Amino acid sequence: MKDLISILLVLAIAGAEAALWINNPLHIPGTFLPARAFGLQVFQQLDSSMEPTLHAGDHVMVSAWPYWKADPQVGDIVAFQYPANPSIADVKRIVAVGGSTVEIKGGTTYVDGKPDKDSYPHGHVWVAVDSLQMAAIHVPPGSYFVMGDNRDHSQDSRDYGLIPRDRLLGKHWP
Repeated sequence: MKDLISILLVLAIAGAEAALWINNPLHIPGTFLPARAFGLQVFQQLDSSMEPTLHAGDHVMVSAWPYWKADPQVGDIVAFQYPANPSIADVKRIVAVGGSTVEIKGGTTYVDGKPDKDSYPHGHVWVAVDSLQMAAIHVPPGSYFVMGDNRDHSQDSRDYGLIPRDRLLGKHWP
């Protein structure tokens, strides 16, 4: 009887995982197997683009569950398929969501014409010339403008454009 219960439990878990995989309610790309099967995945931060929040070499736990029934928000740290190589993940902070306009003037990021204070928790004075200006960009629905916290040393939406919702893998889970 004990063996039968164990077998039924294993079959129930396997069935639930199969249903999760097939239905994919978290909308995770198929190449990210742990995230697709469990809604969780660990990535390693490869560079200093998120310092001082995350350091190069840090392991970052990402959960897709916060976005199952809610949309990503400004200030969320997210993992997504890196546009230049979708088989790897990148981690950045959401600065603007669909329907917003983002621009950089004199080193200050503006979202919908207002200085952005919500997405960047650390005081910072930018030094790199290419970080000081960016023409206004309208973010369409279902897309996100992301930036690294170490904005002078980050390749992000300023370089590779907006991140569509179907490329997000999940939210940083501290």
